[in-house]
Amino acid sequence: MRLSREVPDHLVKEVGQTEQICMEFARGVVFLALDNSRDPTFPRNHLLACIADDFLETAVTLSIMAREGIHNACRRELRSLLEMSIKLAFVQQASVASSTEEKMTLFRRELDSPNISLRKRINLSLLPEPQREPFCEHVGRLYGESSNYVHLTTIQVQRKLEQIDSGRKSGVETLEEVAALNHEIHRNLAAAFVFVSHSVPSFAVGDLFLSPDGLSHIWQLGTDKYIAYLDEHFDYKHERQSILDKVKEERWSKVVDA
Repeated sequence: MRLSREVPDHLVKEVGQTEQICMEFARGVVFLALDNSRDPTFPRNHLLACIADDFLETAVTLSIMAREGIHNACRRELRSLLEMSIKLAFVQQASVASSTEEKMTLFRRELDSPNISLRKRINLSLLPEPQREPFCEHVGRLYGESSNYVHLTTIQVQRKLEQIDSGRKSGVETLEEVAALNHEIHRNLAAAFVFVSHSVPSFAVGDLFLSPDGLSHIWQLGTDKYIAYLDEHFDYKHERQSILDKVKEERWSKVVDA
């Protein structure tokens, strides 16, 4: 693929991190889909079998747009991704055994609505009970922030005015702007992955998070505290018992804003 611009030297590191975050998220979703496909009912009964490509496309799109300096469109994609992951988890939990076609009939209203209050009706069993309500509140804030860019809003216009006043234009972003976008992408992709993880059996999530030696899966999303809590859920596994102190120390030493 040939992109339309050369990334300025001062942005290379941050843009590279954007691409890494997005691709690791995509690989995680694809892993869960493939691992769960061992169930012969997966292709016809699991919504993820239909929309895994949408997660992949969005992750790739985010990476390309961020590289091109198209930040507001990135934020709109993040809102769509978060909404999609919430609906996936809700619908899949609500009717595991029904076919995808039946799910579309049963949950047409929920699927067609942009309302994400569904998140409060999802069983977040892989998170510690005290973290479930704070996570839902966190998701609500993320969704609200990205919603400022779906329609024309005063926040969006104000930021454009500030950009113009400083003599900058789209595609000529600062290091601080790219770093801020990375932070938004990281938080939203981590939250989305929590919901995707609750749409599949826990064994598939455990297969991703637990290395054969008992250590945690190493990836950029692992610095998010809610991803760390997902990982923590599998501390009961036999592979971790002899090295549990090491696993806990390494996990939480990497978490930002714990």
